Amino acid sequence: MRDNDLSVAVEEGDNLVVIRRRGISRPSVATILKREENVVTGEVRLLLDRLVHKPHETKLGKWGVSGAYVSVLIQHK
Repeated sequence: MRDNDLSVAVEEGDNLVVIRRRGISRPSVATILKREENVVTGEVRLLLDRLVHKPHETKLGKWGVSGAYVSVLIQHK
């Protein structure tokens, strides 16, 4: 999967994130442990309770992603 591949949809709920990948019927679901929003820059960070990305992925849809034990999603607005 390419870094800029938009075949991944990230849906943020109240305390859950659902990641849907094109061609895979079962979504990945993770609990949001912490949500931070910088009102000056518009950046949103979500700390999840598990890894939802593959080691080579740096983007999930419009979100940046990183982490070794849990995933951290970052979106710039």
